[in-house]
Amino acid sequence: MSKQKQVKKAAAATMATGLPLWQHKHFFKGLIFLFAFLLFANSIPNDYNMDDELVTINHRLTSKGVSAIPEIFTSPYYQDAQGYSYEYRPVVLVSFAIEHQFFGDNAHVSHFFNIVLYALCCLVLYLVLLRLFKKHFHIIPLAITLLFIAHPAHTEVVCSIKNRDEILGLLFSFLTLHSALIAIQNSKKWLLILVPLFFTLALMSKITVISFVILIPLALILFTEAGLGSIMLTTILLQIPSYFLLNLSSGFEKIMAQLGITVIVLVFYMLVNPQKSIAGSKKFFNRIYVSLFQLKLGERQQDSTGNKEYWFRDVFKGIMPDRKMFSILPFLIAGLLASAYLLGITKGYSSLGLLPLVVLIILAWKGEEKISWWATVMIGFVLVMTFWYCATFSNHLLANSVANTYSKFVVVYLAYQLTYGRKNIFLPTLIFYALFNFIRINLLDQSDEVLSVLLIYLLSISYVRYVVLLAMVILIANIYPFHNTTDAVDVTQSLLGIIVVLLVHFKKGGAILPWLLLAAAVFSFHFYQVSWDKPTSIKETTATLTNVANQINPKIIATPQYRPLGYIEECVTTSDPVSVRVGTSLEICFHYLQKVILPYPLSFYYGYKFISPQKATETIPVISLVLHLVLLLLAFVLLRKQREISYGLFVYLISIVVFSNYLQYVPGMLADRFLLIPSLGWCIAFVFLLQKVFKFQSNATTVAAIPAKAKSAFAGVLILYSSITFSRNFDWKDRLTLFRHDINYVQNSAQAHNLLAIHLMKHSFEITNTAEQKQIRTEALGHYKVAMEISPFYNAAFDIGRTYVMLENIDSAIIYFKKAIAINPANSDAHLFVAKLLMETKRNQEAIPYFEYRVKNFPSDYSPYETLSYIYFSNKEYTKSITTNMKAVKQFPAMPEPLINIARTYAGINKNDSARIFLQEALKVSPNNATASALLLQLK
Repeated sequence: MSKQKQVKKAAAATMATGLPLWQHKHFFKGLIFLFAFLLFANSIPNDYNMDDELVTINHRLTSKGVSAIPEIFTSPYYQDAQGYSYEYRPVVLVSFAIEHQFFGDNAHVSHFFNIVLYALCCLVLYLVLLRLFKKHFHIIPLAITLLFIAHPAHTEVVCSIKNRDEILGLLFSFLTLHSALIAIQNSKKWLLILVPLFFTLALMSKITVISFVILIPLALILFTEAGLGSIMLTTILLQIPSYFLLNLSSGFEKIMAQLGITVIVLVFYMLVNPQKSIAGSKKFFNRIYVSLFQLKLGERQQDSTGNKEYWFRDVFKGIMPDRKMFSILPFLIAGLLASAYLLGITKGYSSLGLLPLVVLIILAWKGEEKISWWATVMIGFVLVMTFWYCATFSNHLLANSVANTYSKFVVVYLAYQLTYGRKNIFLPTLIFYALFNFIRINLLDQSDEVLSVLLIYLLSISYVRYVVLLAMVILIANIYPFHNTTDAVDVTQSLLGIIVVLLVHFKKGGAILPWLLLAAAVFSFHFYQVSWDKPTSIKETTATLTNVANQINPKIIATPQYRPLGYIEECVTTSDPVSVRVGTSLEICFHYLQKVILPYPLSFYYGYKFISPQKATETIPVISLVLHLVLLLLAFVLLRKQREISYGLFVYLISIVVFSNYLQYVPGMLADRFLLIPSLGWCIAFVFLLQKVFKFQSNATTVAAIPAKAKSAFAGVLILYSSITFSRNFDWKDRLTLFRHDINYVQNSAQAHNLLAIHLMKHSFEITNTAEQKQIRTEALGHYKVAMEISPFYNAAFDIGRTYVMLENIDSAIIYFKKAIAINPANSDAHLFVAKLLMETKRNQEAIPYFEYRVKNFPSDYSPYETLSYIYFSNKEYTKSITTNMKAVKQFPAMPEPLINIARTYAGINKNDSARIFLQEALKVSPNNATASALLLQLK
């Protein structure tokens, strides 16, 4: 049966039921997909555009097709020959690799798939909104989705092939939220396993979707009946991939970020559910109090005397060791073994330290109660002392490798004892844990291990356990092979935590576990020094461990993770005063607030001086601050009574913080594509604001029940947005069309003019007509000069010089190359251009300093040596000519030319014997060199 017949049959079946087509359960889904596709369909004929080459057109990875997928997951998003690399976005690169496998490099195909992915993203958004606002009729979610689809700022995402990462990140974020809603609303908590999986894919598409780590729990708090346990569980599941993939400089910063997120979620929950929060807090702290101090509340309630001595005895009864444990012989045995271990370690006899520690482990595991207790205490003591010794006396190399490795085992061991161990081992273990953290923070200035006990404790909670375990296994399987040594050890610690929970939960050898972990720790530390000979130092052992670890744990990013940004791209940095940083961020947020409501006009780029440094006390930042404080206050005020509007405001405010250019700097300071997530908040708030203003029931079952004014207002905005979007798609036809169209709006942006000029010059090389080529280059020259007027920078001055060379205006070219040198004297390329142009205009003497600079600072280029020696020779400065060529001989020992030039110089001053010597040397380097042979014959 043909597709046309199938459609007709389906329509007939629908009509047979007596229901109109629009009431079919899948009608609105199809409408959403079709509207999104048709609205952006006119972008399919477009060509490649700005930065699309980052993921297409002979890309180092995606052009290999599906065979490159394993390499993609171990490579940075961007990497060039100069060593610059940044970000980790394997999911988007995989999508292009698959696309290339079947279609090759084809801009139209890429645009088609961008539209399809965007339409799917909007379809998932509709499904999310149906669950999020399930108390409202489906017209409300439909209106929000249609408005979101049509938002003109999204053209900067959909029409840009490179910005597929934004679409995929948002798509997987919506799937994450959808999974969480289904799991909570349908009481299928096992589906929460999809939360970390989808969110990992979202973050691996683009890290800017990190705001969903708060937005998803907030949605559960506002629109579901989920308890605090379920909300915090979801938050933890979101934080697991966030911890590993969030690009922060240290583990401490990552932990502080996760703690901050947890606090924010808790605050939201308490504000929305104050009574539950108070009751739950009392219950929670009471459970902690009881579990830590083993209080027997029943006995305490029966005691009406108020005897404090009884209460203290009750508190410490469970954590103090029994008196019978304090026996001399077990203490001496365990103490001697501990001393023998520490002596072997500190004196460098690492193998001798192995035996007493193994004996301690056996005694703790199998020994009689007293000796087992003291062996356990001594094990904790020697582990902490070993870590302290490594951190104090090993010149940081040991502290950063063995100490870090040991700390993972120390933490897991101590966490096990605090959570599952015997009651009478609690107090000494707590002391050792405090000492460990003191050493970690004070000696190494690190505290990224402190949260490990909390991890083990959370895994011990029954309803949390299974989801966390599966999430951790998924993450470890995906991340472990690709991170550097430090991150791999972090994952190892998590893996050990999982083993602890599994063994204890299923009660199969739980008591054996800490001793097995200790044995693993011992062997990991001593494995490479199993010898009775004293090694040179423990530092040597550490170096070996580190080298081996680096070989077996490839890094995700093998090259420096930074992208050089000039002042015109990023005019405010961390070195600027806080007032300027805050003021500029407020200025940027003001532009975002304006664009999210009326997204017109738009631009391919902003940067300096469209955005310029502003103090927090200047007019625009103050206005921006007031507006955003009003929105924030309104969001909190409406948090309980008008939750939908409040959530929309929070979606905007929380997500816009990520793009405010304060927490993380981006080239161009701001970009319209960053409104993809914030615009959702605006769409939600706007639709529900219409509902409140025109006072209609949002659960109305028909469109007719909605007031005409509300429908007109919505239709007007939707038509306006759709018109701007459809028109904007044409602007993205190709680079020059986009840049030329937008430049009028960003006339004061130095980099916008520079980019337009660069692409005009590239285009000029594709033109064969000389007159037209000259016209294009003259146009480019104009934009270069505007960029220079806004902010003089090296690239523009240098490119102006090159453009003047192509336009055969040598004098002007020399002027601008000299300006480039004045801006950046360290760059020797401009020196070389000036030198060559001066040579062409017969100003050899002026060219000498520039050639000399090039030789000194770029010794691997032979050409300046040859030209400079020629100038010296022409000026009869023969000694300098010979000296220059001698430098060339040293730098290029396999080249005969500098030796021949020296011979010519000697011949020119009638020193034929010296000339013959250097010609003979030249023939040794190149036996068949015709020039050297001919000169040698002439001298004979």
